[in-house]
Amino acid sequence: MKSSKLSNRKILQVIDRLEVGGAERVFLDLTSLLLNQNVKTDTLLISGKGPLFEKIDGRAKKHFLSRKWKYNPLKIFQCANICSKYDIVHIHMRHTYAYVRLAQILTFKKFKIVFHDHYGDIAIDAKVPFTLKWLFKPKYYIGVSLSLTDWATSRLNLDAQRIFLLRNTIIPSDNFIRLPSNNDLLMISNIRPTKNIEFAIQIANELRRKLTIYGNTTSSKYNEEIKNLINASVYVEVIEGENNIQPFFKNYSLALHTAVSETGPLVLLEYIANGLPFLAYEVGEVAYLLKDEIPECFIKTLNISDWEEKISFLTHTPPSPRKLVKLFEKYFGPDAYIRQCLDIYNQIL
Repeated sequence: MKSSKLSNRKILQVIDRLEVGGAERVFLDLTSLLLNQNVKTDTLLISGKGPLFEKIDGRAKKHFLSRKWKYNPLKIFQCANICSKYDIVHIHMRHTYAYVRLAQILTFKKFKIVFHDHYGDIAIDAKVPFTLKWLFKPKYYIGVSLSLTDWATSRLNLDAQRIFLLRNTIIPSDNFIRLPSNNDLLMISNIRPTKNIEFAIQIANELRRKLTIYGNTTSSKYNEEIKNLINASVYVEVIEGENNIQPFFKNYSLALHTAVSETGPLVLLEYIANGLPFLAYEVGEVAYLLKDEIPECFIKTLNISDWEEKISFLTHTPPSPRKLVKLFEKYFGPDAYIRQCLDIYNQIL
């Protein structure tokens, strides 16, 4: 239940464009959760729509800048003008925050910004970018993990009363999966170096088990390297352009998550919420909260034989789907998430 502070207040959720990614999913789910609480919530996309655009809740008004040139003065003014009509402007991702903050500085518009930091590489890149310093220093900061809120305290030197932890959530499907009889492996990951895709391919080759990777590629050297590794393997395939993967979970016995730096990976929440066993490198907020509850699902090393041993154990002795679903509800459920978000808004107002 929302408090009186949010009565008749207007919230604007802002992101660059709706690509397939964790921050984008949070943007979409948070918009719906706020509207479900009867909080007036609209959206602003800066540079384009993206493949997840159609998933924006139909109750929200959709603003578009359709910006082509980053420093187009007309678009900068338009951005600030739209934002000034809202009580809280909730901005997702660092580059989007920098743009909106620049628009605010240049136009002298007054509106409250809360910056929602989803940066996933914080474990390997803790530097403070120029766009978060000096005039760009955020007044209100939300981190999706303790590693990010600790970073904001120590590196950004923000007021502790204006730093908020909001762990990720998802709105799970209603399907409760049962484990299939096959031994196929699943991985959901866009193809970029931090995700450590080559290690997952090596695991599939060593175990001689089929691995399906759902993820999008780009034209980069790393993508070419991964493509070559996949082409050389009879066990690995990549499926691109699939935006709703949860219905396919029933086709796999186990999921892999090999990323070496994560904050609060939504893909692990999808696995847990759907009762799908997984093995993940022990990094990020999900591992921090659940490693003692389901230690068999996390691993501290990148030694291939250790992963093979754990996968063998999980294949024969997986945690029950019911247990995983209950852990999701306990730590990451959307009801608790929206209560925390509304409390943050009330503190800002």
